[in-house]
Amino acid sequence: MGMENLGVKDFKNKIRGGGVIDLSQTTITFCRLLINFVDDVRKLYIPELLISIFECFCDIFKHIVDLYVDAFGRDENVPVGDFITADAQFVVDTLLPTVGKIMNEWTCVQISDFVDLHNSLLVKIHKLAGDGGNDQEQQDDADSEDVV
Repeated sequence: MGMENLGVKDFKNKIRGGGVIDLSQTTITFCRLLINFVDDVRKLYIPELLISIFECFCDIFKHIVDLYVDAFGRDENVPVGDFITADAQFVVDTLLPTVGKIMNEWTCVQISDFVDLHNSLLVKIHKLAGDGGNDQEQQDDADSEDVV
């Protein structure tokens, strides 16, 4: 099952030289495992477990982003900070919406909490990338500097 078949848009843009993927092996493995897990859960569909399954996916994404944030904050990872940020961005901007789309198609229920989760994790990634993730926070910081 190819990434494009799963709804991952522009996955070919991550491929260089015909086979090198511009993501860490850990991120690639995580994507494969999560997509396989989603596929297995779909096969064992039990409506009574839908909320628990959804919460499980949310916890997985929160945890993996926390791992990226932790890795980014370590001194030994400073030279590869952009690479870590790109991996985290891929997970939040591509994998999370893909899992949400699969679940929406599978359950025929729009799960709006995936959008909320995406937005909250995106803020963490923007902070990781150093752009603050929130223009209002940057404006507040600028205003406080003017006062001092």
